[in-house]
Amino acid sequence: MKFIGITQRVDVIQDCRERRDSLDQAWQGVCEKLNAVMIPLANDGTYIDPLLTRLSLDIVIFSGGNSLSFLCDQNSDIAPERDLFETKLLDYAIKNNIPVLGVCRGMQFINKFFGGKLKRVAEHVATNHSLVPCSEQNVELPRRVNSYHSWGIGYNDIASELMPLAKDYEDNIEAFIHLDLPILGIMWHPERHPLGDDLTFNLIKRYLF
Repeated sequence: MKFIGITQRVDVIQDCRERRDSLDQAWQGVCEKLNAVMIPLANDGTYIDPLLTRLSLDIVIFSGGNSLSFLCDQNSDIAPERDLFETKLLDYAIKNNIPVLGVCRGMQFINKFFGGKLKRVAEHVATNHSLVPCSEQNVELPRRVNSYHSWGIGYNDIASELMPLAKDYEDNIEAFIHLDLPILGIMWHPERHPLGDDLTFNLIKRYLF
């Protein structure tokens, strides 16, 4: 059985003056389908090296939620502490060859980390759309996926170290892999109901397990 570390979104609770790390409980079901134990990771990079060394994670998931701070520092849902933590976390995963899955924001973050760009996309929030294969990897992809993002990756905006696996009909990248490292990005949410699909889990297993 594998151990999966997963990042959390930051929710601001104004009435309590709290910034809370939170995670959809449905992620537990995703990890169970992957025959793995889920370990939520706090957005604090102070002791990241000794913590991750002790946890000895098999996979790291960069989950969705929160806009990336560099896109607009006035957005109400930005979380600079999360951006900083995830930067350290991805750097640690790369240096220690830990497989990485980026989901929605997580995929956007990975693209930015490797030098790619992001752009605004329209009509991609709370909807479904088809996927178009765009690689020679012979990957079986879901026919339709959910969509909950207002920022995306144009076909010419992907980092040079990443290879697209799928796009939508407007040429926005929906899935990619790293050319050399065990890194997979998907723009859809496997934890959203109905809970994932076998093709998504097969994709994760193919590249990360």
